[in-house]
Amino acid sequence: FALADDAMGLLRDSDVLVAGVVVGKLDKIGLENGKAKFTLKISKDLAVYENAKLEKVMESMLGTNVLVLVPGDSSAPLLKENEYETTL
Repeated sequence: FALADDAMGLLRDSDVLVAGVVVGKLDKIGLENGKAKFTLKISKDLAVYENAKLEKVMESMLGTNVLVLVPGDSSAPLLKENEYETTL
């Protein structure tokens, strides 16, 4: 999961990228405590750590966006499935 102030330009099935490579999809967009809550489906082959960062980036001039993930590093613990990843 990830929380953000705004989900504008993101759609269900928007890509999640690492270094320009698709590693997952935005599965669901919801609302939690006044913030957009993103449920992400990320490849199980990718280690994601508590110090990961997630950024919404414009993909096209039409206003569609993708999520760019920096998965963090081993200086922080690994995130388990269904844990909060980061705030956007």
